[in-house]
Amino acid sequence: MSITSSPREGFEIEDYSENTVVPGLIDIHTHGYRGTDSMGSDLNSILKWASDITSHGVTGILPTSVSASHRNVVHFLDRISDVIEESNHNHGAEILGSRLEGPYINRIKAGAHRREYIRTPSEFEINDISSFHSANLKIVDLAPEISGATEAMKKLVRKGIIISAGHTNANFEQAKSFFSSGVRLLTHFYNAMSGFHHRDVGMVGAGLLLPNFSLELISDFKHTAPEAIDIAVKNKTWRNIILITDSMSATDLGDGNYKLGDLEAEVVDATCYIKGTRTLAGSTLTLDKGIKNLFEHGYDLSEVIGSATKNPAELLGLNDRGVLEPGYRGDLCLLDNEMNVVATYVRGEQVFDSEKP
Repeated sequence: MSITSSPREGFEIEDYSENTVVPGLIDIHTHGYRGTDSMGSDLNSILKWASDITSHGVTGILPTSVSASHRNVVHFLDRISDVIEESNHNHGAEILGSRLEGPYINRIKAGAHRREYIRTPSEFEINDISSFHSANLKIVDLAPEISGATEAMKKLVRKGIIISAGHTNANFEQAKSFFSSGVRLLTHFYNAMSGFHHRDVGMVGAGLLLPNFSLELISDFKHTAPEAIDIAVKNKTWRNIILITDSMSATDLGDGNYKLGDLEAEVVDATCYIKGTRTLAGSTLTLDKGIKNLFEHGYDLSEVIGSATKNPAELLGLNDRGVLEPGYRGDLCLLDNEMNVVATYVRGEQVFDSEKP
C-alpha cells in the first residue's frame, strides 16, 4: 500500500496528530540483532530479526557479512537470497539484499575481522560472486590499496553492485583514484581507515574533501565523537551522509559474551569489543537511538532524517520509498516528541505499536 494525499473509503483512520511521521528507517550496514548473527543464523532467526527490528522504526535492512572463507561467503549470500523470498510474506522489515564487509580489505585496518580470512580479491572469487551469487548482493567493501582491488571494483560495478571503500590504509592519491572510478560510499567513516595528517590527509581527508559519494556514520558517540560528526556534516552536508548501526547480535540484549561471525566478542556497558581487547567489534546501536543522539546533540529532525531514509534508499536504487509523498510505499515510522518510536508501518500495514505487548 502506498501514501496518498486524501483518505480512501473503507480504511480505518489512525490519529497520530501528536506525533511526527517520517519515512521508515533503512539500515544498510547491520550484522545482527537480539541474538541473531547474519553469518551464523538460520532463515527463521533472520526473519525474526526483520520482525523485531520494526520496534525501532526500521522498515528495511541489509544483512552484512564479516570476513570469512569463500565457501562461507557464498553460503551467506545464498542464505540471504533464500530469506529475501520469504521476507515478502513476513510482517516485518524488508530484507533488501546482502552486503559483504570483507574479506577484500587491508589487514592493517582489520578491526573486528579475523586476519586469517582477509585476502586479495582473486579472479575466481570475484567471478563467482558477480556471476552466480550477485542477484541480491548490493554492496561490497574494498580497500583501494590492496592488489586486485581496482579490477575487482570494475567487474562488480558492471554487475550493478555498489562499492564502498573500507578497512583501508590508502593514502590520499590512492583514495582519489579509487573514488574517481565509481566508488559511491565510505564505510563507517573515521573508523578502520588511514587518518588525517598534514602531509597526507589519507582516507579521512579524502572523505571530507572529495565529492560524489556518501559517508556512513555511526552516531553512537562511541565510534565517532559528536564533534567529528559535526566536521563531517559541515564538509559533506546531511545530503551526503548515511546513518548506519554496524549492529551485532548483542543489540537490545545486554552485557556479556557474543559472536560476530566466528569472532568472540564481549559487551561491556553496552559497548562491543573483540574479547579480551578494547578493539570495537560493531555496536549495539539502533537507528532510532542514533537519530535521538543527534537530536539531543542539537540537530533538527528535519536535517537528520534523510540520512536514515532518503539517502540509503537512493543509494540502493529504491525509488518507491524514503520520502513522504503520494505514490510512495507506505513505509512509515511514527515518533513522539522525545524521538521514541510509537508505531511502524511496512507497505501500509502496521507492524509495530508501542502500546501493544
